[in-house]
Amino acid sequence: MSDSRSKLNDGRQWRAAASVMALVLLCGPAAWAKKPAPKHAQGKQAAPAPAKKAAPNPWKIPATSKVDLYAGFAYWKPSGTLSNGNTFQAIKTGLAFSGAYYFSKHFGVNADVGIHPETSNDGASTFAGGAIYRLPTAHFTPFMHVLGGMADLTGANVPTIGGSSFFYNKAAYGPLVMAGGGLDYEPAWKRHVLGIRLFEADYENIHHDFGAYTATNGGDAKLNAVRLSGGIVVHLGDKTPEPSVSYSCDANPGIVYPGDQIQVVGLVGNPEPDKKPTYAWAVTAGKIVGKANTATIDTTGLAGGTYEIRGRVRQGPKSNETAVCRSSFIVRQYPAPTLTCTADPERVIVGQPLTIHSVAKVDSPYKITYSYKTTRGTVTADGDTATVQTSGADVGVVRVTCMVTDESGQSATALAVAAVEPQPVPPAPKTQRLCSLNFTRDQKRPTRVDNEAKACLDDIALTMQHFSTAKLVIVGQSAACEQKGEIAAVQRAANAGDYLIHQQGIDPTRIEYRLGQSGVMQVDDYLLPPGANFNQDVPGTLLVDHAQLKPEPRVALPVRHGKPVAKKKAPTRK
Repeated sequence: MSDSRSKLNDGRQWRAAASVMALVLLCGPAAWAKKPAPKHAQGKQAAPAPAKKAAPNPWKIPATSKVDLYAGFAYWKPSGTLSNGNTFQAIKTGLAFSGAYYFSKHFGVNADVGIHPETSNDGASTFAGGAIYRLPTAHFTPFMHVLGGMADLTGANVPTIGGSSFFYNKAAYGPLVMAGGGLDYEPAWKRHVLGIRLFEADYENIHHDFGAYTATNGGDAKLNAVRLSGGIVVHLGDKTPEPSVSYSCDANPGIVYPGDQIQVVGLVGNPEPDKKPTYAWAVTAGKIVGKANTATIDTTGLAGGTYEIRGRVRQGPKSNETAVCRSSFIVRQYPAPTLTCTADPERVIVGQPLTIHSVAKVDSPYKITYSYKTTRGTVTADGDTATVQTSGADVGVVRVTCMVTDESGQSATALAVAAVEPQPVPPAPKTQRLCSLNFTRDQKRPTRVDNEAKACLDDIALTMQHFSTAKLVIVGQSAACEQKGEIAAVQRAANAGDYLIHQQGIDPTRIEYRLGQSGVMQVDDYLLPPGANFNQDVPGTLLVDHAQLKPEPRVALPVRHGKPVAKKKAPTRK
C-alpha cells in the first residue's frame, strides 16, 4: 500500500514539472524571434539600414524585460523533525520554476514553484508568490525576492521493524514563507532573450500539522529548509522606457546690438514619425515670432544683458513626448554718445547774445536730440546750436549745460562757460586843449587880439557850437619879466572872451576865465566837457571873477606914410 501511494505522488509531481518545462520551452523560441516594430512604426515600410553599422558595445546595459521565466534543477535541504522524532532528509533531485512580471526596470511580482519528488523517506512541493527586485547591469543581474504561499509536504516516513512496512504521513498542505535571491548571467547573444541563472538560494520556513500522532502517522512538523537551484532564464517583452523626444535650439547670431534680429532654429531628436509636432517659443524680453521649429527675435529697445530663449516641442500627452530647449543671446549696448560744447564769445556785455556750439559723437544708428539749460539769461535751442540772451541777466559767470540724448535713452552732458560783464563805464570826460593866442607880436599893445588871434578864436567858436554843452576856459598868461603881468594876463583873457561873445555870439555863461603861470605872453584855450575836472586836468590856475573883467575895445592903429602910428597918450597930471 505504501509503495502504491509513493508511486502515485511521484507521478503527480513529475507531471506538474513537465507542464511547467513545456511552457518555458514553448515561450522561449517565440521570444527569440525578431521583436515587433514599435507601435508608431507599424504599418510603415522600415527605413533602409545604413551602409555600415557601428560595432555593438558589449558593455552596454541591455534592454530590460517585462517578463522573466525560469526553469532549473533544485536541491532541497530541510532541517527539522516530526513530533514523533522522525527526521526529514535532503532531496537532491528537484526542479524549480518561477515567473516574474516587472512594472519597472527594477521592481515586479514573482510566482515560484518548487518540485521535490517524494523519495523513500519524504517529498515536498512549494507554491509561493511575492515581490522581486532586480539590478540589471551589462552582463549580470542580481535579484532578491520575498514570497509567501503553501507547501505540499509528505513524510517523514520511517520503515517499521523488519522493513516490511512504513510509518506514513500522506501529503498535506501547510503555510510557507520564502526569501532569497540569486544571480543571472546575460550572454550577448540571442538578443539577450536567454540567460543563465548561475545560482538561486532561498530560505523556506514550513509548518505542517499531520494530526494526532498514531502508530503509523500524525505529528507536527516545523521545518527550516534551504533550496539551491540553477537553470535557464527566458526574457520576454521590453521594459526599457520608450525613448523620449529631445529638443535643442540655437540662436544665431548669439551676440547682437539693440535692433538686430536673431534667428532661432530648433532640432528635434527621437521624433515619432506618425505624430505631428507642435511648437511654442518664448523669450525673456523682446519680440519673438515662431514658425514651426524656427523663430525670429526682434531686439529693438532691449537693454544690454543676457536673455534666455525657451522652445517646446510636443508630440503627444505623455511626458516622453514633450521636450524643451533653452538657448541664450547677448545684447551689447551701443556706447553712449559723447559731447563737447563751447561758448562764442567767451565774454559778452549784458544785453549781447551768447552762441553755444555743440559737437556730438555718436557710434549708433539712433537719432539724437539736443537740449540746453543756462544759469543766467534765457536759452533758445536750434539743434546743435543754442543762443543765450543776456538782456536783464545778472552780471557774472554763465554756465550752459548742453545735453545730447539718443533714442535708447543714453545721454551725455557738457558744460560751456562764459562771462557776462556789465556795460562799460564811459571814461570821465577830460579837458581838451584848443589853440593858443600869442601876444608877443604887438609890443605896443601886448593885450590886443590881433588878426592871427582872431583866426584861432574863430576856430574856437566853431568848436563851441559843435559841443553845445561844453564850456570854454580861457587862461591868461604873462611873461615873467612883464610888469603888472597878472593884470596883463587877465586883460588878455578878457579881450579874447569879448571877441567870442560879441563877434561870434558865444554865450558868456559858457566861458570861464583863469590866470595861469606859464611865463609866456599868451592865452591858452581849453574845451571843458560836462563832468570834466579842470583843476585836475590842468593844475596851477586861478579862477578869475568875470564880473571884474573890463575888455578893451579892439581899435586899429593910425596910419602914417603907409604905416600905423601909435596914438600918443595925454600927459598924466600929477
